[in-house]
Amino acid sequence: MACGAFALPVSESTQSGHFKVLRETGVIHQRDEGTRRMNRLRRDDLDARFPGLLDLALRHGRDAIGSG
Repeated sequence: MACGAFALPVSESTQSGHFKVLRETGVIHQRDEGTRRMNRLRRDDLDARFPGLLDLALRHGRDAIGSG
């Protein structure tokens, strides 16, 4: 998914900083495609290192959205 494909409530420079941290810590893989920067969650790697963590976080996120 391209960085700009969804609206985030922060400035572009803040978004860039967050994506940089996610990339440097191995949470996402980032590649350039023309003028777009594409991101992919490294789900297999994260599940291998931290089994169940993403499922827990996603479930919690859905619950928080549903109650908000």
